[in-house]
Amino acid sequence: MALNNEVQSFVENGYTDLRKMLFDIAEWLSTAGWNIEYQFPKEFDKIGEFDDYSCLLTPRGDSVNLFNEEPIAIKLSANIQQHKDGYSYQTIEAQVTSDLQCDKDSGVVIADSRGVVSGNLGPKDDYIYNDLNGPVRIYSGDGTFFDTQVVKGRLRAHPVSCRVSVTSHGVFLATWLEGDEQRDPPTQSWFLVQRPVDQSDGEPLRESDRDGSRNPIFCMYGISNEVNSRQGQHQTDYLAYAKEHGVPVSFDGSSDATRQGAISLKRFVVREKDVNAPSLQSDAWRNDRDANAIINLRQQQARIEMRDIGAASVDKAGSRYAILFPSKLNTARFRFKHELDMVAYTSADVISSGLPVNVHVYNEKDEDTGEKLYRRYVAIQPTGPFNTNLIMLHLVRAGIPEAEIKKKK
Repeated sequence: MALNNEVQSFVENGYTDLRKMLFDIAEWLSTAGWNIEYQFPKEFDKIGEFDDYSCLLTPRGDSVNLFNEEPIAIKLSANIQQHKDGYSYQTIEAQVTSDLQCDKDSGVVIADSRGVVSGNLGPKDDYIYNDLNGPVRIYSGDGTFFDTQVVKGRLRAHPVSCRVSVTSHGVFLATWLEGDEQRDPPTQSWFLVQRPVDQSDGEPLRESDRDGSRNPIFCMYGISNEVNSRQGQHQTDYLAYAKEHGVPVSFDGSSDATRQGAISLKRFVVREKDVNAPSLQSDAWRNDRDANAIINLRQQQARIEMRDIGAASVDKAGSRYAILFPSKLNTARFRFKHELDMVAYTSADVISSGLPVNVHVYNEKDEDTGEKLYRRYVAIQPTGPFNTNLIMLHLVRAGIPEAEIKKKK
């Protein structure tokens, strides 16, 4: 049995202040195997109306997790922004990196030689184009993980929800605007950091032998936000780039493409045993040089034949639908038979956001009785309006006895 009930999960709705949300997440993570190395302010009551909030988190390295020999860090910041039209709105910036790129006393994450903050989660590199005067950077959505500019910062009218899950080998965080399902795309952001697991038995890849596996730790994240849409000359130049490189992009939000670049779905290697810095980021949904596609972002067929295909699945209206895990992982040096098990994906018409599915994977059983043990995944927001395109699910519970599953049917 690879994973029992060692899944801790946190969910909260109705936030009208992103600073309060991050503060609550940091405090909860401190009870779930993570240290708060830096936090400012340390007490939420001391945050002024226009003050920012930030925290730096590291795994404790005890029995709760498996990061102690390859230490990593997560930086989260909630910032107050002033729009040129006179209103203020809030954003979140996030970085996932090796502990070497962090200053635990100040909470600062350093930039690399390109000037990009180490392990930054945001579509920063997508927002540069060349005009007659040279490179130009578009600052709308520049490097931002979550942005409320799309609702003009009116979070009392459009509250925010969050979900966090922690296991012994990873952490997942998602945040989204409530009641935003009809927007193209719905406003949401999420990230996953984890050691990959073996596809056959679900065991995390972690070898102590210095000549063994490089023990890569992967990060995959998704950002869907209308504010990231490209405009004017930037869009014209990006369309030329997209045509040359086979990037799916359109003006009409078709189910077969990302709407004006408003959806960012990327992956990178946070660190390895002998590499203490994040790799370059690449699109998780397409093959690139030294980077395999690990997920399908486009409209997809999830219905499977009524036979055992060895994949996680869910039954609905007399049909069976596949629940898939990001796989075909690779670093710049090696490829792996492993996959990411803390998130799954399927077609958005299979399940609505917020609903759970129970699946049996990796032949997980009770060691004493041999009874099958199930996992529970909960769907977050779809990537398309009206519950279309891709939908992600994240792990919230494991070790559920089969008898409990059958009892609820």
